[in-house]
Amino acid sequence: MLITAYPSVLSSFFKGTLDTTGVAYSVAVVDDYAYVADANSGLQIIDITDPSAPFLKGTFDTTGLAYGVAVAGNYAYIADATSGLQIIDITNPSAPSLKGTFDTIFALNVAVVGNYAYVVDITSGLQIIDITNPAVPSLKGTLNTGPALGVTVVGNYAYVAGNGLEIIDVTDPAAPSLAGRFDTSGNAYGVAVAGNYAYVADYGSGLQIIDITDPRAPFLQGTLDTTGNAYSVAVAGNYAYVADTTSGLQIIDITDPAAPILKNTFDTTGAALGLAVVGKYVYIADENSGLQIIENNTVPTSADKTITINPDSLYIFQPNDFAFNDPDSGDRLQEVKIITLPELEFFLDGDDNGTLDSGEAISLGQVVTLDKLSQLKFKTDITARGDNFASFQFKISDGKDYSASPNNFTINITTQTNLSFKLVKPSSSTVYELGVFTVDDAEGKIGNIAPGATGYTEAALKRAKAVFSAIANIPNGFNTNLATLQEFNSGDSLRFFLVRNNSINGVLTGQTSFSDVIFSSAANFEVEPSKNQVFSLNFQDLVVEIQPTNQELPLGIGLQGQQEAELLDLRDVTQQVKAEFVVNREAVFNNFVGFYRVTDENGGIDINGDRTADILVGQAGYTEAAVRERVAGIDLTVNNQGTATYIGTLEPDSLFAPFIIANGRPDAILDSNRNNDPAVYFPFLGANTDKVDHIRLLGNNTFGFEDLTSGGDNDYNDVIVRLNLTT
Repeated sequence: MLITAYPSVLSSFFKGTLDTTGVAYSVAVVDDYAYVADANSGLQIIDITDPSAPFLKGTFDTTGLAYGVAVAGNYAYIADATSGLQIIDITNPSAPSLKGTFDTIFALNVAVVGNYAYVVDITSGLQIIDITNPAVPSLKGTLNTGPALGVTVVGNYAYVAGNGLEIIDVTDPAAPSLAGRFDTSGNAYGVAVAGNYAYVADYGSGLQIIDITDPRAPFLQGTLDTTGNAYSVAVAGNYAYVADTTSGLQIIDITDPAAPILKNTFDTTGAALGLAVVGKYVYIADENSGLQIIENNTVPTSADKTITINPDSLYIFQPNDFAFNDPDSGDRLQEVKIITLPELEFFLDGDDNGTLDSGEAISLGQVVTLDKLSQLKFKTDITARGDNFASFQFKISDGKDYSASPNNFTINITTQTNLSFKLVKPSSSTVYELGVFTVDDAEGKIGNIAPGATGYTEAALKRAKAVFSAIANIPNGFNTNLATLQEFNSGDSLRFFLVRNNSINGVLTGQTSFSDVIFSSAANFEVEPSKNQVFSLNFQDLVVEIQPTNQELPLGIGLQGQQEAELLDLRDVTQQVKAEFVVNREAVFNNFVGFYRVTDENGGIDINGDRTADILVGQAGYTEAAVRERVAGIDLTVNNQGTATYIGTLEPDSLFAPFIIANGRPDAILDSNRNNDPAVYFPFLGANTDKVDHIRLLGNNTFGFEDLTSGGDNDYNDVIVRLNLTT
């Protein structure tokens, strides 16, 4: 009997059992119940809601020997040997009751389609019983095929196992007629039909596959001799499941019906006589062992994976790194087994400190469970470079089986170049922001937008990074010998631009025109190569030297250069950071600069310690929260044209933003008098009352502040803070 489709089977294992009191010959499964024809114990109704713990729900002791069972609607139809067909009302599974009977000579099996029960009888062949009124079943038609042991009905034909395979035309149930016959080599006990093939359990001859495309002329398509005696058969998907008596369950791949292949076996404790396949479970009527429930498991598959990471970085693996593919409902990734190892730092970071400690190195064949997967890490040093830098093989598991073949995990290291930008000749009167962006071809296109085309400037600024701002009026004591380091991928095509008297932020937010953006061109820009790979960018008003360097990037600059990202990014740092603050001033106002922790680059503030934003940029109370949550002890002030140095400590795994209180102190913000509040400005334009950029990046970890509303004189020298960070 064809029950349901199951896509693929590579392994089977025991799920649950219930030992019935009789001899289990046949089983039918509908919804949450298995109905077992249990010979001298009649019908057994078993609750299989939890297949691992089936239990008896109800029973009805028929008067004969229950050999076959079919279920349709509210009734179970029992082939009950000398008691013929027994119709049992199963509306209440706990209390099944007899509804009607029809006496055949010796009923062995039954199939139900529509208003008819098709009963096969050991002596009288096929009996077609009208069950329109289950209380009063009546004989509709009969055909004496000789001994008949199994039956299934598909379309206008009943397929009877007995004297080989008999194909009966039941178009007119009152006058069934023999359409065709195939004499199998053994004794046909059971039959299932799928598509153009009948699958016959042929006892000592195993599985016989018969082509029934023309029911009048069936012929043998393929055969597989099982090790036991094939008693019954079910088909689901590309597999035939054979109840093979003492050889238990045989699972046969019938993808090619001409060449069936034994795929798997499961040895039940008794003798497998009947079976039903529903979803991923096989329910076996196992003679003296009752009902056996076997789970089929599709072995999961994964896929090769390639990642690209930076030198001197820590990669934390996640479940989606190990692509999990499994059609079985409810199956999920449970384990990853490491089959081969990379040569470098590959470890299970039990203490989550980001370093390989004693006992944490991954070993060959190590299993990493799902709950520990986020502890699986790979660490590179500053010298790591190139594709195929490291690789390992892995298998995945659904908790039952591992993938059949290992997959490859390849780790590429970005071939990155650090460039040093040094201001050689600052502008005498104009504040410029120098920016850099990547282009997609030698022509300088961004996507399909060519230089000079509509939208090009905006597209360039959206992918640009600020290198630094070059200010004109330098405070006394400020060290202008700044080299700004930035990281690029080898092969990147770079273009440069200046923003005159404004910033990238200001242009993108509409505070100034796109015409204030000056792109490098032959008219205004020269590249002057010199020795030692040093290039001089001459913007006429501004000269910058650029050269590759092996210098490590300073701590904290990970986000700097992005829009509204004058921030200190210490999220990858695992220990406290010592910070030296060098402060200069060229301003009448006596300003105050501090730093506060933000939850992410959007500027949210956590006020209750759960590391999630409680107050967002632009919300009421943001200014007070920032000042209140500022880093204690980092209270930066300096006399006009003076220099002051402060030492402080910054916490690891944190992101810090600067702020300036214009001509004021924190007490004025935190007291109850709102009327004396000085202006406070942040890197986030939405937090500034004038929505103007008041903080510029002058170099790595070097910030210039403007203390006047609406940008004032835009000189960004009112306070300059330069940080030196070390761990």
